[in-house]
Amino acid sequence: SHSPDSAGHWQRFMDKTSSISLIVLLVVGLGLNVSNIISLIGSWGLLALVLLIVGSVLIGLLLGGRDPAIRSVMSLGTAQRNISAAILVSAQNFAGTTTLLYVLVGGVLLLLILLPTAKRMGARVEAPHAGEQPASKPQDT
Repeated sequence: SHSPDSAGHWQRFMDKTSSISLIVLLVVGLGLNVSNIISLIGSWGLLALVLLIVGSVLIGLLLGGRDPAIRSVMSLGTAQRNISAAILVSAQNFAGTTTLLYVLVGGVLLLLILLPTAKRMGARVEAPHAGEQPASKPQDT
């Protein structure tokens, strides 16, 4: 029961199960709190969430070095937060407050900000510069 084959077999199933569970939690949690989410609009907490995400992306860009590929990974990795852990901590330690709601809204904002940013950064890194040849093909002389 503790063999690597058993772990490999269950890994795919557990990956899918955890992803589906997280999506269900987000949909149900946000769906049941629509009125509370609407009340967050215009609050300073929402602005703080956006500033945290954008600031994290900028810090990753500044500290990512000169290579555009590494810099984009650093910026997205710096901004990415462990939403699953944040949900667990907020549900266990801050029951009866709006903390879980802020975490759920933060998770959605994280996706809404980072996915377009990643797409734009990926397109910029993949596009070869004019006059340059890819590193994998040697030049003919």
